[in-house]
Amino acid sequence: MDWQNRVGVDLVGDVLVRTAATTNNFDAGAASSQTITSGDGYVQFTAVDVGTARLCGLSNGAPPDTDPSFQNISFGIDVFKDGRFYVFEQGTKIAGPDLNQSFGPYVAGETFRVHVKDNFDGTANVTYSRLTASCTDGSPCPETFREQSGTLSNARLVQIK
Repeated sequence: MDWQNRVGVDLVGDVLVRTAATTNNFDAGAASSQTITSGDGYVQFTAVDVGTARLCGLSNGAPPDTDPSFQNISFGIDVFKDGRFYVFEQGTKIAGPDLNQSFGPYVAGETFRVHVKDNFDGTANVTYSRLTASCTDGSPCPETFREQSGTLSNARLVQIK
């Protein structure tokens, strides 16, 4: 994936890494240069480790996306440093059925997906998945980090026609 509007992160191969010092805030990140302009699509990423917090998803706004905060991600999955994953919509945590209102534990190497299905009437359905195998309306796919050295790999944005 091509990343733009990088704030406090570097690209090492195909891995996005937070280089800014840890502030305990989601204040470093980037946005994809690819967008989903219409139809269905998804963003998919792999959690490289369990010791840092990262949130990746789809936003609903026109580029450029220069705000690295998690509140700027319309629909996202937070793979948190407590070893659990959470869902956020419009900057608000959606209560999950598991411990700490999470959607369950995860391990390093797991892949997650945020999928949007266009209803072609001005609305869309969004689903969140943890895959067992390996941005809407022309907006970029944003991603944000909380801790220094947090990584995100194998990120890709796919538009399904």
